[in-house]
Order: sequence, then structure tokens, then C-alpha cells
Amino acid sequence: MKLFQRKKSYFRWNPEAKPKIGRDETQLTALKFNLDGSWVEGTKDGAVAGVCKDSNGVVVDGFVKSVRASSAIEVETLALQQTLQR
Repeated sequence: MKLFQRKKSYFRWNPEAKPKIGRDETQLTALKFNLDGSWVEGTKDGAVAGVCKDSNGVVVDGFVKSVRASSAIEVETLALQQTLQR
């Protein structure tokens, strides 16, 4: 998993992520991933969600997905799996 990467264009998620004129586009940036899962006890219904932000707090990517799971730990694991696949 890459924790650092070169700045790219993320206009589809946030137009403010566009590099400013004269900005060094080779500058490295840290990415922060937040993820969570939710599960309804007694059912197999659950949901996972994640968001990725750069070091300036600008949203880079995100997702929400319904999942089938039999426990809370399984939903949390699926949230991590979905995050790593992106």
C-alpha cells in the first residue's frame, strides 16, 4: 500500500485539488484513509464506507457499498478489503 505518492489530478472528486500555478507538482503528499463498517445484528445486511484525504484535508477518493456479512468483525474486514482494492 502506498502511503505517499506524487500529486495527481483529482478533479473528479474535488476541483480545489487542482495544483496552483507555480506549485511544485513533484512534491510528495501523505494520504489518510478512514474506513468503517456497519452491520445489523440478526441479519446479513451491512454496509462499508471509506474516504481518502490528502495532507491538506482535500478529499481524493471515497466509496460506500452494501455488503452481506454475518458479524461485525466480518463487515470491518470487508471495509478494509474494499479500501485496499481501491
